[in-house]
Amino acid sequence: MKTTMAILALLIGTVIGVNAQTKTMVRITDLPKTISDNLSSTHKDWTPVEAYKVDTKGVISYEVVAKKDTNKVMLLYDKDGKFTKSEPMTATKTEPKKESTPAKNTSTGTKTSSTKSTSQSTSQKSSAGKKTPKH
Repeated sequence: MKTTMAILALLIGTVIGVNAQTKTMVRITDLPKTISDNLSSTHKDWTPVEAYKVDTKGVISYEVVAKKDTNKVMLLYDKDGKFTKSEPMTATKTEPKKESTPAKNTSTGTKTSSTKSTSQSTSQKSSAGKKTPKH
């Protein structure tokens, strides 16, 4: 039992250690000068909207989210502020909510829901059972 617990603790510690990463939001104005220079020259058409300092097991890097029109990109920099790569960020498409418009009852001019109202159902049922006189 002690051996099992020791192995389990070791595995949990390894998993936690492997994924040890701290991502801290920073102000864009607090980014290293090399990153600011790169943003204003190479990515001048993009507007930085978020910035993060990432610490992965003691290795520092930076991530900058930049926006241009409806497109977003993640710009990655090393500890010295040297640009390493950019990754396009896929936008989550959300359909605007369509408001349900009640159906209009043309016979009375009032709005009803898409299901028949009780009074309509009752009147239709009662007229369905009546015999029409022959002329």
